[in-house]
Amino acid sequence: MRVMSVLGVACAAGVGLGAWDGGARQSEKVWVFLRDKGVVDVRAAVDTAAGALPGSVKARWARADWRGDEGDLPVSEVYTQALSDAGVRVLRSSRWLNAVSARLSSDQKLAIEKMPFVLHTRPVAVYRRPLEPIVPVTPIAAGGRSVGAHTMSYGPSLSQWQMVQVPLLHDLGYTGSGVTICMMDTGFKKDHEVFASTTRADEWDFIFDDGNTQDEPGDAPGAESHGTSTWSLTGGRKDGTLIGGAFSARFLLAKTEDIRSETVVEEDNWVAALEWADERGADIVSSSLGYSDWYSANDFDGRTAITSIAASAAAKRGILVVNAMGNEGPGRQSLTAPADAFGIVAVGAVDSGRRIASFSSRGPSADDRLKPEVCAQGVAAFVASSFDTTDYGTGNGTSFSCPITAGAAGALLSARRDWSPGQLREALTMTASRASAPDNNYGRGIVQVLAAYNYLPRNAVEIDHTALGNQSAATSGYKVTAVVRAYWGVDESQLMLYYRTAAAGAFQSIPLQKKSNNKFSATIPRQPASTTVSYYLQAKDTKGRKRRRPYDSPATLYSFLVVP
Repeated sequence: MRVMSVLGVACAAGVGLGAWDGGARQSEKVWVFLRDKGVVDVRAAVDTAAGALPGSVKARWARADWRGDEGDLPVSEVYTQALSDAGVRVLRSSRWLNAVSARLSSDQKLAIEKMPFVLHTRPVAVYRRPLEPIVPVTPIAAGGRSVGAHTMSYGPSLSQWQMVQVPLLHDLGYTGSGVTICMMDTGFKKDHEVFASTTRADEWDFIFDDGNTQDEPGDAPGAESHGTSTWSLTGGRKDGTLIGGAFSARFLLAKTEDIRSETVVEEDNWVAALEWADERGADIVSSSLGYSDWYSANDFDGRTAITSIAASAAAKRGILVVNAMGNEGPGRQSLTAPADAFGIVAVGAVDSGRRIASFSSRGPSADDRLKPEVCAQGVAAFVASSFDTTDYGTGNGTSFSCPITAGAAGALLSARRDWSPGQLREALTMTASRASAPDNNYGRGIVQVLAAYNYLPRNAVEIDHTALGNQSAATSGYKVTAVVRAYWGVDESQLMLYYRTAAAGAFQSIPLQKKSNNKFSATIPRQPASTTVSYYLQAKDTKGRKRRRPYDSPATLYSFLVVP
């Protein structure tokens, strides 16, 4: 560890507590970028930090094949203390950017830039945009109930989900279980009926810095409106009225937008929320941020806007960032940050007739990458409304096609838990409705999530198996079948079934034998009545990549009871 006294750092730049007296009084919020993290052996420090991560984050890193880098180390406390000693109040700290935000006068900024550990400063961008209004409707008038066709009744929300094939994935039992999704928006009406059964893992208000994202005294009336609507599309469930795409997921709620002044998002709050979600194991982030008034079209290259840099950093660390494309269309290159980021899914909007919405921002990015990646319904999307706990409405905007896509992605990830965000993104984009003829209006087209489920992305090893139900003691054995596929080919000598008949007993192994095409089976020997049999499956591809089902076995196992 490099040792540098706090007093020495401040004095080296000729900066003291009295340095802020006089001079320019007008202040602005700026980023202060730092030269390093204050450590000598970065790799050793990263490995130590990685070892202390929560299990969910470690698993996500493993899926993304991410080992960590200097961006995963905290900002140096020595440097932040030096800034504090010099009279600077740090507002936000970003480990990914190695920067802090603070409100400084021009004199303060000049003095700070002379500090030896400061790289440079840059204004914190402020985004402004009008919120998309929600038009109140009653569920019956909007479309009534859907019965019989699927395992759940979607009510008026059926058509927007049918467009992206989500009910077909729900019918298979994949509704977001095991997935953590972060919603970043204006606030959330948590007591709306559509969230009665939704799991809320954590929340933080980055405007008032407290743990409540619902409207409170001091909030502008209706602050929670927009976030309530977007969250309902991803995580809501009211049978017969509105079903969210990944209603069984765990949700992190981050309030990042301040509607008291024309809906302001300060980018340091957005970055702080994204890193907060990362620390809490988010697999997917749904953000309807998409504004361009601070940057020019030439800046939307994925490397300039701070929010875009942060979104790309999240993608490297195993988070699928799903972001609204923006409502600045129909002009060419009308996209907004952070939709230009690398490795994310930027979402455009179509109407119920599958036609691109006139307002949906268009690509390409400034460096000529295809944007958007995909589209979903964003015209007359049926959503929960925050007017009351039982109200609903419709809204227009990529703010709504974004959470529809995030919900579809959450359902897909619950089915394919070992996919990296790159594989998830590949499956969603390469199976979309216009994948063979992409353009910068629709991207690769409308999400087709069942097709994505059946897609085999690069490096994937897939085991599809329906768990056995209870078995009769009179049966001679219990046949377990699975369909096994691998991008690089299946190593058939490494297909195994492991089972045990006691909770703490040793596992017995049985090779899976090929029956036809990609179908394999093995038979567990007959067991006495009242025996509980637990098992899991394991496969490898020809390059040695190993996968198991259940995803986290042997911690989780398939089980059945042998009945008389």
